[in-house]
Amino acid sequence: MKALSESDYIVATVNGDSNAFSFLVNTYKDMVYTLVYKIVADRDDADDVSQDVFIKAYTHIGSFKFGSKFSTWLYTIAYNEAINFVNRKKVTFVPIPVTMSSEIDSSDNTSQFTDEMILRLKNEISKLKHEESLIISLFYQLNNSIEEIAEITGNSVSNVKVKLFRTRKKLLDKLTSQNNYHG
Repeated sequence: MKALSESDYIVATVNGDSNAFSFLVNTYKDMVYTLVYKIVADRDDADDVSQDVFIKAYTHIGSFKFGSKFSTWLYTIAYNEAINFVNRKKVTFVPIPVTMSSEIDSSDNTSQFTDEMILRLKNEISKLKHEESLIISLFYQLNNSIEEIAEITGNSVSNVKVKLFRTRKKLLDKLTSQNNYHG
């Protein structure tokens, strides 16, 4: 028997199979929560908004046209729901540090990273403006392409490229100046 693809689960959900949607929820729940939490900065609120994201995705899954990846479509809903939540609550954005443990795997060639360097990087990421932190997270932690980030955030591709470039440069400058100051 052939294993079902993500597209098969989407089609089954559109045809009324709520169990098929459970597969999609289980596949993306952690990534949606991470994205939402970076925006709302509260665990309970992130849980609530994440649930709203999946309810909205379920009720609108028929509008998914397979023109982009399902994850991009879902992250767009998550991003918009989180922004709407923040606007309703009038909460200020608080940059949340990127969880480095999911990005750095000891089997990779990361022996060049010391614990001190990782800690400094986390610290600098936590000081970024909300949008900078979000773009860095979408690109490095959630592995979205520039095009996907543009679709999720509503920015142009060139705008995302510029923001990603400037944010990386800002981080590099901060880390380099710290090395020169301490070294």
